[in-house]
Amino acid sequence: MHRAYRHKGPSSPIALWASLIIFFLSPIHSETATDLSLPTVPIGAIRYVSLKALAEFFAVHPARLDSLTHQATLKLNGHECVFTLLSRTIQIDRQVHLLDHEVIWRNQNVYVPAKSFDPHLKQIAPKQTALSYILDLKIETVRGTTQLILETDGRIQRDQIKLENLGSDRPTLILSNSRLAPQVRKPGKKGYIQKISLKKRKNTIRIDLRVHKDAVQQLLTREDRRYIFSIQSWTLHTVVIDPGHGGKDPGAIGRKGTKEKTIALQIAKRLKPLLEKKLGVKAVLTREDDTFIPLRRRAQIARQENGKLFVSIHCNASKRRQAQGWEIYFLSEAQTPEAAEVARQENASLQYEAPEALEKVDIIRSQLLSTQFLKESQNLSGAIKNEVDHIPKLKNLGVKQANFYVMQGTMGDMPSVLVECGFLSNAAEEKRLKSGPFQQQMAEAIYRGLKAFKAHYERSIARR
Repeated sequence: MHRAYRHKGPSSPIALWASLIIFFLSPIHSETATDLSLPTVPIGAIRYVSLKALAEFFAVHPARLDSLTHQATLKLNGHECVFTLLSRTIQIDRQVHLLDHEVIWRNQNVYVPAKSFDPHLKQIAPKQTALSYILDLKIETVRGTTQLILETDGRIQRDQIKLENLGSDRPTLILSNSRLAPQVRKPGKKGYIQKISLKKRKNTIRIDLRVHKDAVQQLLTREDRRYIFSIQSWTLHTVVIDPGHGGKDPGAIGRKGTKEKTIALQIAKRLKPLLEKKLGVKAVLTREDDTFIPLRRRAQIARQENGKLFVSIHCNASKRRQAQGWEIYFLSEAQTPEAAEVARQENASLQYEAPEALEKVDIIRSQLLSTQFLKESQNLSGAIKNEVDHIPKLKNLGVKQANFYVMQGTMGDMPSVLVECGFLSNAAEEKRLKSGPFQQQMAEAIYRGLKAFKAHYERSIARR
């Protein structure tokens, strides 16, 4: 088509060829550079919008190109727009307007200079133009995790994305008030994704996946303008043990001077060999000595080590000296004043961290992630509770919910619990917590709980 063009605009033949050379050598990178957030591409130093993109954006019929006159007509919101190739003039309802640059042809499509056309477009465009765009769609494999990556224009909000059949072999992502940019192509199968299909209807995008039957660990995260749907198979191969506090942060301190950081580390070190030798899994300690580790860093360690379970070990304290017993928490909003107070005490470790470490990155991240491990965290809490109940003369305060900062960065990646092994503020329990035999009992009870959870969860996967 482009070989038959006659020069009809004010440009000289030399200028025409120069523009065509720049045109064909310029890469296409879609962005939203107009006030209406239309997807545009750079051609030379100028950003253009295609008539195809305009038609898709406003859900109207594509522009008709007359091969004799080299004119394309687009009907929009009751207006008729006529574009002449290699001309700087356009007609809207027979009124002529001048653009800064010529209308051009590329890849079987007509392109209009976006910046100078935008004011005219805003005058005639329908009012419902606040659409979001996916600019690219790709599948990558990162450390055994298959990632479906949605590159967006930055306008897609989390509440526009609906997840269906999460944790099954046929998960679905539905994006409302969104469209695919013209250059987006469906990626091929890769990793755990065995098939992908795209369906577009009006302003809704539906992404249907078929994944490996064992790939039940599925979650959605956001990184800047990208949404990442991650898929993994789930086997309990790594447990991250988090001894609370450490270094300049002593945690709770008993009347005899016993420090929470010391007891937590001692129990953690007893738990680690049990998991490795008896359960055959890798056990990672977030700290192995009296070192201060920021709460946010502990969650990062868990993710970097590809942890499948996160167990944070602590000791409790209360103004009531008679308070006693153990309890276990999973991450959620506190349901009782007592649970909120425990969370406040453990979150007090934030006072030892640098100001820049207090950014709410992990909080925001945890809010975006799938809550599929909330149930698993509750089940893990129950499994550990059933075993700790067998320790004699230890009062059971039960499974509770509270908002612990240390778990906020792990909840989207793995089941996470926090175990309070007893009250250092109680003289009898302080003495017991310092005891080697009691520490071993607690470590073995947690180990048996993890073992029971592993067996139950992996059997449930095998039945899928």
